[in-house]
Amino acid sequence: SVNPHPVWSVAVTSDGQQLAAACADNRIHLWCLLSFEIVISLAGHGDVIWQVAYSPNDEFLLSCSADGTCRLWEVATGYPVAITRGHSNWVWAITWSGDSRYFATGGTDSRICVWESTNTGMPIASWLAHVKSISSLGFSDRDASRLVSVSNDSTIAVWDALTGHLRCRLAGHVGNITCVEVCPMNDNLIATAGEDCSVRLWSLRDLAVDEAYASRTSDRGYNMRHHILKGHTEAVHCLQFTNDGRLLASGASDATVRIWHVSAKLPSLAYKFDAHESWVRSLCWKQDRTMLITGSTDGLIGLWKVPTEYHVPGSRPLALNTYKAMQEEAKVKGYSTGPPTLRDRARNSVLIAVDRAREGFSFLIRKAIEMGQGGNDSTIEKYKMENEKMEGEGASEKNSEEGQLSVA
Repeated sequence: SVNPHPVWSVAVTSDGQQLAAACADNRIHLWCLLSFEIVISLAGHGDVIWQVAYSPNDEFLLSCSADGTCRLWEVATGYPVAITRGHSNWVWAITWSGDSRYFATGGTDSRICVWESTNTGMPIASWLAHVKSISSLGFSDRDASRLVSVSNDSTIAVWDALTGHLRCRLAGHVGNITCVEVCPMNDNLIATAGEDCSVRLWSLRDLAVDEAYASRTSDRGYNMRHHILKGHTEAVHCLQFTNDGRLLASGASDATVRIWHVSAKLPSLAYKFDAHESWVRSLCWKQDRTMLITGSTDGLIGLWKVPTEYHVPGSRPLALNTYKAMQEEAKVKGYSTGPPTLRDRARNSVLIAVDRAREGFSFLIRKAIEMGQGGNDSTIEKYKMENEKMEGEGASEKNSEEGQLSVA
């Protein structure tokens, strides 16, 4: 069952010190990952916030909402420096270019809009991209002009982000595609996932770069080898590569997280664990890949310590540290018309006990927030960090197989 206070999206700064969580009170709560406390809340959206994303330079935080807008927040002050209105309905998807100059938005109106972060008055490009809702977007880190979109129409599209020109359109999933990720170290490698329970790895190296070639190859049944990673038993909602491109994490409605070795010629399962009591809706890695953060519709945020060394498939994770903390109540206030400030902030008494964990995953999980009623105040209820042991699972199973790719 879905908790009435789900966590829809989580994101972490590149320095690994701040976490943003989009919660069901239509606010973004910013956590300090050094002290494990909420430091501020950002208010302004008038409906559910579907996704949050920090710019690669950590200067801005971008959010998108069912209210049809995106908001650009200045990280240093919490001030909403811009509100974009380029869509006629819900905005589902956002992504940043690697140089932080551009961001792209997509929504249920099937449109993609591309914006300059320094000039958000009008999009620099806007086009009808799919026949159904756009569910996820991904910029190439090395080529800001290449943008990948996925949709509920079961297709993947590669675009020139600055012109809206279609480079190629791919098919392979059955049903809605929910997410796409571009590998940071190899922008020819993308991962997609969907309601068919599969995670798929695609190489763009040999794909058509213009519509004429795409048309010729599709006429003769152009095929491409790609890997299908199987294991999830329900729809997959989120994906993210580690910064070095060697691991890929996936989260699903089956409440599990799976971590895949994807740098090898034959990708394989490294670990899997039960992460939540409901859907894993979002996840993100710290840049050094020592921590994986998950957000769920059970209303919880999970902090997972990940082994610091790579292992031979089938081996067990290293012993991990376990953190326990207690936090007193605090009140947070956010403003939609100015910089959010912290009001009546209680001096938190944080006790961190570090113990050596036994073999297996240890995860840190906490109440994301208990929703306040009325006004702009929200009380952060006293919580405790819970600690459980979850065992990693080897990659003895065959989780990869060849698939077919059609180019439209």
